[in-house]
Amino acid sequence: IQPNNIITWQTNAANARVYVVQDNKPEQVFAEGRTGSQGAPWIQQGHQFVFILRDINGNELARQQLDLRSSSNQNQRGNR
Repeated sequence: IQPNNIITWQTNAANARVYVVQDNKPEQVFAEGRTGSQGAPWIQQGHQFVFILRDINGNELARQQLDLRSSSNQNQRGNR
């Protein structure tokens, strides 16, 4: 997750999908493809976002979290 809310991903897995979870709601498909970059202009303060990259079989390949629930100026970004 780049500071301008552009989500980028790259994997060797064919037909990969990027999912997003906002505030612990159900996963939604955000994007598809082996590599890519897509804007997420709806990211805003007061929410938590988790982006999950999965292969075609649903296996998790990568995860990144952006927690904007805190009132501090420091965004908490986590990778896995």
